[in-house]
Amino acid sequence: MLHHLHIKNCFTHADRRVEFAPGLTCITGPNEIGKSLLLEMVAYALFGAVALRGSRPDGLFVELGFAVKGVPYRVTRQGAKALLLRDGAELATGTKPVNAAIVRVLGYDHTVYGMANLCAQGQIEALGAMKPAERKKAVDQTIGLSVLDEITKWCGDQALGFTREADTLERLLVKPIPPEPPEGAPVTAAMVAAAEADERERIELLAWIRNEPTVPPEPVAPGAESATTLQSLVDERQQLALQVASLKTQADAIPDAAMTEDEIALAEAGWTAFHRAQEKARALAGLVEPTLTEAEIAAGLSGWAAFHRSEEKRKALAGLVEPTMSRADCDQLLAQWDAHDRWTQRQKLAEHLSQCPKCGHEWADDAAWDRVKDAPETARPARRPDLRVLDAWEASADLRAEYAAVPDAAKPGVPELTYQKAQLALTAWKDSADLRAQFAGVPDAPMPKVTEAALRLARNALAEAARKAALVTAMTGIAARFVALPDRTADLAARRRYDADHAAWAVAVQRHGVWLTERVAKNLRLDALGDTGTTLAQLRDAHQRWAIFEREVAAFEKAHAQYEQGAANLKAARETAEHWSNAKKAVADLRVRVKAYLLPSLNKVASLLIGQMTGGKRTSVLVDEDFDIRVDGQPVNTLSGSGKAVANLSLRVALGLVLTNRVFSVFMGDELDASMDKDRAGCTAEALARLTETVGQVIVVSHKPFDADNNIDLGVSA
Repeated sequence: MLHHLHIKNCFTHADRRVEFAPGLTCITGPNEIGKSLLLEMVAYALFGAVALRGSRPDGLFVELGFAVKGVPYRVTRQGAKALLLRDGAELATGTKPVNAAIVRVLGYDHTVYGMANLCAQGQIEALGAMKPAERKKAVDQTIGLSVLDEITKWCGDQALGFTREADTLERLLVKPIPPEPPEGAPVTAAMVAAAEADERERIELLAWIRNEPTVPPEPVAPGAESATTLQSLVDERQQLALQVASLKTQADAIPDAAMTEDEIALAEAGWTAFHRAQEKARALAGLVEPTLTEAEIAAGLSGWAAFHRSEEKRKALAGLVEPTMSRADCDQLLAQWDAHDRWTQRQKLAEHLSQCPKCGHEWADDAAWDRVKDAPETARPARRPDLRVLDAWEASADLRAEYAAVPDAAKPGVPELTYQKAQLALTAWKDSADLRAQFAGVPDAPMPKVTEAALRLARNALAEAARKAALVTAMTGIAARFVALPDRTADLAARRRYDADHAAWAVAVQRHGVWLTERVAKNLRLDALGDTGTTLAQLRDAHQRWAIFEREVAAFEKAHAQYEQGAANLKAARETAEHWSNAKKAVADLRVRVKAYLLPSLNKVASLLIGQMTGGKRTSVLVDEDFDIRVDGQPVNTLSGSGKAVANLSLRVALGLVLTNRVFSVFMGDELDASMDKDRAGCTAEALARLTETVGQVIVVSHKPFDADNNIDLGVSA
């Protein structure tokens, strides 16, 4: 069911929204207003560009709300963009995905829609005008029988393909022969690996015995003192050096005193006076002693106020001119001008008077002559009254009264800002009286040459002088002890080299003793291993023969498995071919059953509809197996224009009822009654109205308005 259609930039529809309701809806309006476009845009919203009669207009926007099986959907299209919502949630986006999704939702495509849901303008007789073979093909495609034919052919092709595959597998299937084992016991890879390990062990033992370790001569000690004793002497000398460096750093960090106590006190007093003078300067900054008295300032500001009031008066009364005539004089002059205009008009009309040739009577064809024929001759006044000046002067009476007492005033010579600044300065000077009294006795003082930071350093240096002297004394004593101790660093290095060499010599002696002990055991192991090379060669030869046999066995097992798999594939191919043959028969049977159901149902519904549309004059529509159409036994192509129209319409509606009504209960028709007389058009309208008992929504575009549940007149502005 359709809910609403909103279109923009669609030829005659710049921006139109149409609401659809259940039941019968009649869409009317003048020619070329776009009635058929509404049905075309419904189809375009559902199926895209395939539904358009021509190219898509630039900037076209379409939104369609509809329901399928009670579920609400909304589709929008604009240019190459498309969006489909189901119950408010996005279902698909993009032109192709939306097109495919709507076909899935409806269960059929635009071809079926154009046969079952829509009868477009000029297409009402399309079904009946076809040849039987074309009609059969179109109906088969609409109801899906052509799909069943394709499935039947596909099943046959599949059955044939699997049969050929089975024949090929049977020709290629060969049973493999098992291999013969070699003579002797099997030799495994583990046995060969063990023999190879014995051979490697024999070679490693021979190499070890040939590689006897050497023993170096014992090193000689450089002196009697140990490395520990020498280290303590070196550490003591290094500690004294660190102490001297630390004391020197501390003493150097204390600067020498650059000033005496008196010099420091004098400089500090200078800085105190300077800071007080700076405080005074900051407190009194910006204060200027006024140059004008309070009376002079008041007089100046008063002069400026009078000037501003005078300027206000001048601007308010600017453009006003005192009139030279009174209101009575203006009215009298206007009356003179009116009389002169009437006399001028009489003179112009008199030039075109008609005269009776018999009696000489004169008359005018213009009705204005009767109004001016008695106008006396009046001279043209010298001027026209200036009513705008008079009106403006009278309208400004209150304004002129307001400024009557305001005298003209000249602009003062001293700027107004000068008096305003002087007033601010005078106020600030009065307000600062206490502050000026507070700093009255504070003299100006220059900044001392010695900085405050240098003064603090000098004070600290004077306090640290005694501590620096003590540090220098302690450093001198420790430096003397450092000089008295000899440097034993070289002796310590020599002793450490000796200790390392002696330890290495002892390890070498011990390692050689261990080697001599192990040599006895390794010689015994060599005797036990014997000639491992000959044994290894024999085992490798036997292992190679058994490895070849194992590969042949593996190849046989693989070939046998392939044989078994081929046999299974052959069996499966035969079974699959049989299944496809059975499927082909089943689909063919289904086609027969569908057609056996369709034609009686289609004939029954179409006969009922044509009886309603013709007021009972026609009662039977029969479509036979060859898809020849007969109406009351008469071939459809022999009927009159309206007869063909109602016959085709009944078949189109019947197809919709049989095929799509349970999914998308909508039927739309465009100018269905174009070829019908008034009575038949009325019967058709009544039949369409009764059709709403079965179809949820019937929408008809017509030039012949009729009673409907809903009427949409496109000629009426929204």
